[in-house]
Amino acid sequence: MRSDIIKQGYQRAPHRSLLRATGLKDEDFNKPFIGVANSYIDIIPGHFFLNKYAEIIKEEIRKAGGVPFEFNTIGVDDGIAMGHNGMLYSLPSRELIADCIETVMNAHSLDAMICIPNCDKIVPGMLMGALRVNVPTIFVSGGPMMAGKLSDGSVLDLNSAFEAVGAFESGKIDEKRLHEIECNACPGGGSCSGMFTANSMNTLCEAMGVALPGNGTIPALTPEREELLRKAARRIVEIALDSKLSEQFKMRNILNKKAVHNAFVVDMAMGGSTNTVLHMLAIAKEAEVDFNLSDINNIASKVAHIAKIAPALSSVHMEDINRAGGVSAVMNEVAKRNSSLGMQCEGFAKFPEARTPSVLTSENPAKTSTATPQNTRILEFSHDTATNYWIICCRKEEFDKWIKWINRRKEFDKNKNDEWDWCKGENKECYEQMKIGNKALLYVSGKGEQRFRGIFEITEKGKKDSYGECISFKHTGDLNITANTIESRQDIISLYQDKYSIFTQKNTLLARKTFYKTNKEQFEAIVKLGEAVDYWIAGYYNNEVEEELKKSGKWPWDKHNKSGKTRRLRKCGECSKKMKEGDKVLTYAFGERKFDGIFKVISNTKDSITLEYIDEKLNIDINDVSSEIKKYYEESYSFFDKNGDAKQGTYFKTNKEQFEAIVKLGNILHLDALTITGETLGEHIAGTEITDTEIIHTNENAYSQVGGLKILFGNLATQGAVLKVAAVAESMKEFKGKAICFNSQAEAIKGIASGKVKAGNVVVIRYEGPKGGPGMQEMLSPTSLIMGMGLGESVALITDGRFSGATRGACIGHISPEAAEGGRIALIEDGDEIEISVSRGELNLLVDSKILESRKAKWQEQGIAKQIMQDKNITSKWLKRYSLLVSNAANGAVLKTEL
Repeated sequence: MRSDIIKQGYQRAPHRSLLRATGLKDEDFNKPFIGVANSYIDIIPGHFFLNKYAEIIKEEIRKAGGVPFEFNTIGVDDGIAMGHNGMLYSLPSRELIADCIETVMNAHSLDAMICIPNCDKIVPGMLMGALRVNVPTIFVSGGPMMAGKLSDGSVLDLNSAFEAVGAFESGKIDEKRLHEIECNACPGGGSCSGMFTANSMNTLCEAMGVALPGNGTIPALTPEREELLRKAARRIVEIALDSKLSEQFKMRNILNKKAVHNAFVVDMAMGGSTNTVLHMLAIAKEAEVDFNLSDINNIASKVAHIAKIAPALSSVHMEDINRAGGVSAVMNEVAKRNSSLGMQCEGFAKFPEARTPSVLTSENPAKTSTATPQNTRILEFSHDTATNYWIICCRKEEFDKWIKWINRRKEFDKNKNDEWDWCKGENKECYEQMKIGNKALLYVSGKGEQRFRGIFEITEKGKKDSYGECISFKHTGDLNITANTIESRQDIISLYQDKYSIFTQKNTLLARKTFYKTNKEQFEAIVKLGEAVDYWIAGYYNNEVEEELKKSGKWPWDKHNKSGKTRRLRKCGECSKKMKEGDKVLTYAFGERKFDGIFKVISNTKDSITLEYIDEKLNIDINDVSSEIKKYYEESYSFFDKNGDAKQGTYFKTNKEQFEAIVKLGNILHLDALTITGETLGEHIAGTEITDTEIIHTNENAYSQVGGLKILFGNLATQGAVLKVAAVAESMKEFKGKAICFNSQAEAIKGIASGKVKAGNVVVIRYEGPKGGPGMQEMLSPTSLIMGMGLGESVALITDGRFSGATRGACIGHISPEAAEGGRIALIEDGDEIEISVSRGELNLLVDSKILESRKAKWQEQGIAKQIMQDKNITSKWLKRYSLLVSNAANGAVLKTEL
């Protein structure tokens, strides 16, 4: 154990003596020492009860065989620090918290840790500290506050109280209403009830795998929350007691590049606070993960925004998300957007209850493999009872009638079996040998249909209908195997040599009789063909396709195909001749240098190949394909050349492993990421469905097909700026306005409250970045005033500072470079025109570059930044030191460790 350095050996007798003074006994020195990093503080609503939570956790740690040591960090309540100089200390407190965690854990060499955060900077501060310590760590927060209610039944939260101030100042509500809102907005303990910074970070802990399911959404001070505390305590001791697990679940093994990526995916899906960008960039740096602002837009383009929570939607709060399935349901739904990726089997008919089966293995047919068949669903059956095997033949018109009848019957009785009754007719010899439990393959013949279509089981024999004595077959699985496929397989043809063979000497398939007897080997040979899928890459230089993709992001499907789900490629070369129905195809656009679609072959005729899309939203740049994946491609049909670029050509053969390695790059969530539970993220969220689609939407019914945050670039933000697009009115997503400038938040509050800001303005608040603030104050008060005064859809606000998670409206923050370091935001003057374009992802100052050069020279010559900083009269030694060492928002506002 790591803690052995302070407790084992004769040289550590003094250390043990000190530890005995805290109550330890002989038996405790062989147990793991668990740090319980608490953030209890009376003044923060999300933290005043955490001392009681720590007692529960410590009790459970002792029961599980560990020794808990509680210690505390500081905490700042952003809401209480808001609107005055207290907010200068909020963001800097994150660095102090990280330092505290690192100091206590490393000074005492504790083996593992449970962190109990809840609000704002405390969560990221603890995450940063835990990454430095790098021992197994579980995060279990205090939990979200319940939403408040007014006497008229309307739901409210902290943001309602801030906006009520603006409404009161503009005369929209009276003092009595203001007081009622004040008294009900925060009804009890917990992190503020909307998707503000605290709850955003607590949900992201789930996405990163460092917290148990429910961490972000189970309400505070509930029995469910208490049970979560106990589970976390038991799990951390379980890990700490096992040296292998302790190594496996070190913090950096979980919170790595995949975890950071997954956090941003969930952030996009749920429209989290813009502060998460600032904190996640800092966390990524602590984890030594290369991640920057431009990566965020790439993620946002692939994630649907499926959950709107206050402040974006004032009627929905964290308790509602919890009831609707929680963060796990959100992640599971997000994963579905790209989950098929060509790997799922297709249906035989509309049988909603059909199960995905086990597949018989050739080595031991009585056992099963967990592999998923590609064109078939086969239900496991007992070989003890299935002594006989059969092939049923019918004409296509009969088959179509049966499918139509089955689907109509399903409309009236969903519990009805998918059965088909066959008359004994002239097939007396076969009929007599058939037994209940026997298996049969269905072969359908006729124009355009020469294929095996299904697997059936005999369920009843001897019943009578108007056609005479019948036998009943129940559908148990799907097949889609063409006659051409079988005719090309001499190994299968050679199996069918007895007198009941359905194959002629010319190896063609017939359907003259109704029943043919077969055997186990013959039966399984055809069944296994359902898995015989080949994999291909189809490259193209189709200008029409490329132009349409650039223009609309959609495929220019065959104009004659109204479903919009197929496309045709011309045949070229030997590979195209070998492609068969059911094969999987990755399409690669040479002009775009991207894998852009996943298809299956539905026909291969003399001149063309018709593909049906499985996922046309694939968007994998050739640069994202790792050298490890490219190593797969070393056979004669290799798609990659020696330099790692795509070879020019039309069709390339590949295999399942190679195909899936590239396809998996299209999974927006890294489902193979490890979580502290011991499961992968995919296992962790499997089967967690949305229970209320009014609260958490499906991908198909998303609020937007892109994520809830947007990074803007442009001449005002060459290193980036952040916008919570989920909380922006449609009318404000493309906006031009005249600048009105303030050199501090205090100036802005006075100016807005006095009526200086009018419709059509862009409010500019500068010198409030990490360095210029110092401390990067949150701008909830000015944004709430704008909303409360009814200007939310006619006024924008830009700043090098940041916003509260409760902020809504066209509010752009984190502008980098910031004013204090000479960013262009420092050069804006009243009346300048500023353009915001969400669709283009741009923030621009529409002033001639020569004028800006002149302003920059004047700014430098007059030392304007120094003057403004002096006027702020910052006397705090800590804040002065912070200002000297802090980086800008685009770099996570982390402190420099080297000068």
